[in-house]
Amino acid sequence: MYNNQMNYGGGYQQPQAAASKLALAIPEQNKNLFYGLIACIAVIVIGCFLPYVTYAGESMNYVYDEGIKDGIFVIILGVGALFLAFKGKYIGTLACQGVGAALTIYDWVDTSDKMKKINELSSLIGTEKMKFGIGFWLVLIGVVGSLVVAFLLWQKTKSTKPAQQPAYPQSTMPQQPMMNQPMMGQPTVSSTCPYCNAPKNPNLTNCPNCGAKY
Repeated sequence: MYNNQMNYGGGYQQPQAAASKLALAIPEQNKNLFYGLIACIAVIVIGCFLPYVTYAGESMNYVYDEGIKDGIFVIILGVGALFLAFKGKYIGTLACQGVGAALTIYDWVDTSDKMKKINELSSLIGTEKMKFGIGFWLVLIGVVGSLVVAFLLWQKTKSTKPAQQPAYPQSTMPQQPMMNQPMMGQPTVSSTCPYCNAPKNPNLTNCPNCGAKY
């Protein structure tokens, strides 16, 4: 008896209840989209550690300390988007991948400008030109794919929201005007005598017809 009180006492949470709150389950109706999002995030993570650009036999990846290192933020945004998707926060998933896509495109444009200047010099001295590697293309594909999947999840959730129900069902709506209905908790006041049904006189306390007291 004492142990049961300790288990269900204040401040104590049952292990099964705590585990159910931490569980991240994939909704059955969005299973395919969730698998697609997981695959896109995995492609992003793999791509960040593969060659982002190559030049003269050397390569730099998207998390390289002395080079392009925004891949760390892209990975964090992708993992955060996946976690929010499991929690049903699809607008947060879309926002995270939107930021990740913007960051990827910015690095793409910035790196392209630098590559153009380096390649102009390389063409003069006859050395190998700088180019994007497999890591860049994987990150780009993963970010764009995850952004599309996040948008589809958000749109599907919006379209499946239940319609707001009316305050009263159609069959049980009051037929008389609300002003004629007594307020909740107040007694009903009749305008006729309860004994003879004669009209009441508001200035009298007894019925003028039968003499009964109201």
